[in-house]
Amino acid sequence: MSGCFQPGPLHLSGTSTTHTGATSPVAAALVLGAEGDKDEHGDVSGMLDGQPIINGSWTKQGMKLSVLYNASIVFEYALQQLQGSIVEGSFSCDDQRARVSHSTGTLRLVRDEAPSDAEAVADAEGVANEACAVRQTASIAVPCSACQSESATLSFFEMKVPHFGASELVSFSCAECHYKYSKMQVDRMMLLVLLLVMLLVLVLMYGCLCSR
Repeated sequence: MSGCFQPGPLHLSGTSTTHTGATSPVAAALVLGAEGDKDEHGDVSGMLDGQPIINGSWTKQGMKLSVLYNASIVFEYALQQLQGSIVEGSFSCDDQRARVSHSTGTLRLVRDEAPSDAEAVADAEGVANEACAVRQTASIAVPCSACQSESATLSFFEMKVPHFGASELVSFSCAECHYKYSKMQVDRMMLLVLLLVMLLVLVLMYGCLCSR
């Protein structure tokens, strides 16, 4: 069996299918960090389905990714390599804001041959996502409030959304009971500026209407 999970750039493309049967194309531009083994994980960064990966790890047995959609909703992906260059996996989302019909499903992907390693690394590590740029700022191990185990992680991410400003995402996950929680905190100053701009636009529109 020739596996496609190796350190370095990895391009995948294929199809995702929701539990309701809806299908759509999906692509990934990833960079796999130092090689993982049975007991150690390598990091994964890049983009999946046009959205940034905020937390990712891989071993020779598979890959787990947390992908941030619309700058607020986190989807969890689990991928496994099959024979040759075929990769299959599943995705799920516990966030109530996600569309129920698209909250779980499966993926079938194949490896794409990138034009060059340099271009592949630039695509994935640059995270050139016009919708949202994400950077992890801290990650700490904490006890789980649900099952009291020591297998939980609290992670902090900084997001920069064009035309809006910076915000912070706090993500909690437990490897023992699989409880997950995420919350986005918006920069209050940027929110105030946005509200003032909207108010100014409304005043100007009202003035134009009154002058007619």
